[in-house]
Amino acid sequence: LDPVTLEVPLSPATWGIYKDMRDDAILRLESGEVVTAAQAGVLVMRLAQLTSGHIGGVEGQEEPAAIGDEKLMAVVAWHEARLQEDSNFRAIFWCRFRLEAERLAERLSSRVTTRLLYGGQSPEERTEAINLLGPGCSDKAACLVGIAKTGGLGLDLSGASTTVYVSNEYSLMVRNQSGARVLGPNQKRPCAYYDFACTGPSGQKTVDHIILKALRDKEALADWGAERWAGALRDE
Repeated sequence: LDPVTLEVPLSPATWGIYKDMRDDAILRLESGEVVTAAQAGVLVMRLAQLTSGHIGGVEGQEEPAAIGDEKLMAVVAWHEARLQEDSNFRAIFWCRFRLEAERLAERLSSRVTTRLLYGGQSPEERTEAINLLGPGCSDKAACLVGIAKTGGLGLDLSGASTTVYVSNEYSLMVRNQSGARVLGPNQKRPCAYYDFACTGPSGQKTVDHIILKALRDKEALADWGAERWAGALRDE
């Protein structure tokens, strides 16, 4: 099925922090201080972190810390509504950031069986996570929360038919590969895809929308330079 975008308003307090960071990013991008695509990407990543409910932990930044949880609360509420419709609802939740995935998994695990899937975990943990929604898995409700870049390649997770992107990577390859995990040979149900994107309190667009638009337009977002990012952020 075609992907559906679900928008989540940030609180006025979080939106204020976001706007300050965005305006600072635009100034730095336009000043010539940021000259490479990699540097621009790291700068913009801080905005993506904020819409995902935390900040820090990238290339010498401070340790990651939670700031707001509007998106996580919306994802949990959406999941609860799906469980009301189907008590055996099973889904994969892909995240871009480790802290985001851990916070979401903790909240979902209070309701249904939930496992984390990310790079660097033990083989036993990884196997347990894969088996949760792999071929021949239980029909009971379950959630797999993973990092799309490190956990979304080459797996058959067709025990679920719903894929949720809590946040998105820049890479179209990562998006396509992670989205294909539910398309195993045993899949007999329509496969649904959802994207959560934060807005300002009055519906203002955020970096979440820039990333989604680029992915759906099949643009090489990772190659964007400072000028391109500055223009996109100004036009949110």
